[in-house]
Amino acid sequence: MRKILTFLFLTLILVSACEAAKPKEDIIILYTNDVHCNIDEGVGYAGLSFYRDEMKKISPYVTLVDVGDWSNGGLIGMISDGNYVLGIMNKVKYDVAVPGNHEFDYSVLQLLNFNDRLSCGLICCNFRDLRTGHS
Repeated sequence: MRKILTFLFLTLILVSACEAAKPKEDIIILYTNDVHCNIDEGVGYAGLSFYRDEMKKISPYVTLVDVGDWSNGGLIGMISDGNYVLGIMNKVKYDVAVPGNHEFDYSVLQLLNFNDRLSCGLICCNFRDLRTGHS
């Protein structure tokens, strides 16, 4: 009986601690991937920016993530080496971005340029900056 009471007591403490640690609002993660320069197709970047602002009215815990392949695949990317789309992404204010395979299409140096100019920078593992030698 003592073991059962101890178990129940510890369970209550654990449940109480978990409830206290829960955020009061939802955590909302918005993401894009494989956009391939389709800046206004479907919802488009303008609609995404508007939607993000609407979600921030629901919860302060909103993050916007891109998981790659935004810089190539359309005329706007080809004529600017991906720079025009990068500028749009900065206006939308992404929180996190990861390079996809097409971010390497314009050269490794252009990928490093993307990293320097994208307001949130790029997160990537197993990649070495040729200018500094850092991973």
